[in-house]
Amino acid sequence: MNPNIKDNAGWTPLHEAVRLGRVDWVEMFVDYHANIDVPGYEYETPLYLAVKCGHFDVAEELIYYGADKNCINKYGENLESLNPEKWSELSKIPSGESTLPMLINSEHGFCSRDTNYLYFSNVSIDKTVVKQFISRFRFKLVEHIVNGDFSKVTHIIVPETENQTCDVNFDCLSGIANGLFINTVKCVTDSLQKDKLCMDDKTYLVKGTTRFPICAGLRNSRISISLGFPKLFDGISIHISGDKGWEQFSLQQLKQLVVNFGAQLLTRMPKPHTCPTNIIPFHCRNNKDMYRVSTIVLYTTDSDRLVKYNLEHLKTFHISWFMDNVQNYRIE
Repeated sequence: MNPNIKDNAGWTPLHEAVRLGRVDWVEMFVDYHANIDVPGYEYETPLYLAVKCGHFDVAEELIYYGADKNCINKYGENLESLNPEKWSELSKIPSGESTLPMLINSEHGFCSRDTNYLYFSNVSIDKTVVKQFISRFRFKLVEHIVNGDFSKVTHIIVPETENQTCDVNFDCLSGIANGLFINTVKCVTDSLQKDKLCMDDKTYLVKGTTRFPICAGLRNSRISISLGFPKLFDGISIHISGDKGWEQFSLQQLKQLVVNFGAQLLTRMPKPHTCPTNIIPFHCRNNKDMYRVSTIVLYTTDSDRLVKYNLEHLKTFHISWFMDNVQNYRIE
């Protein structure tokens, strides 16, 4: 049972228990390690939803479990603005300890699945070894990626490198975007030799990219996905200005990466007055420079339509800014 699974609207079982005012269900889902602060529709956390629905007994229970009383929704509304009178009471309740590790402290953020799907990216390895591995450890092999869709992949195998990094290519960046495990090829051979799956061992997990060898981007992405957090650019619309791509990435690959990291792709140059001004992207809420940015224009060197926006809600960056942030899995 995965207590953090979401429906199409972004609600988890914990959200539904809160909406119905079922304290007993809340306790049950917390016992199953539900993320107490998982953002749902419009980034409403279970605590926010409890106050919104008037289930204050549920709200108190969530606070005792360590729910964040400073939660805000997609539009910057907090518990105080939602119900000032009740907030004066809830704010005085001492918070307990969360049942889940914080994002920065969790080691892997592993989210178990019924079936694991393996994809080899630019790896030269004997087919017999591959067959032995997937048979012994019950993996399914993904031989081809169609249209950049990594939704059916759980693990990517990359070549062994001296400093345990992965190349800055489309496969690896898509893997980061989707919270996949990126392992070195040595984990395959060592797993067979030791007769023990080594993929969740830190020794075989890629730590970063060749450009950012010691960043926490890969780990943070896995944790973000497993805890049900939005993707890095969720809530932001992005337009790419230019026709020839950038470095080894084609324009189509750049567009696919924008979508993979959660943004809505705009086909036309945005006009400032049409862009939302009250949206707070989830991963920007602690960054004053990006706090209310709802729209971004990324430009490449061949762009001939560049308009340098520097508004509160609409900004312009070179495509390298996007690449640096996706490898680090942070927005600055």
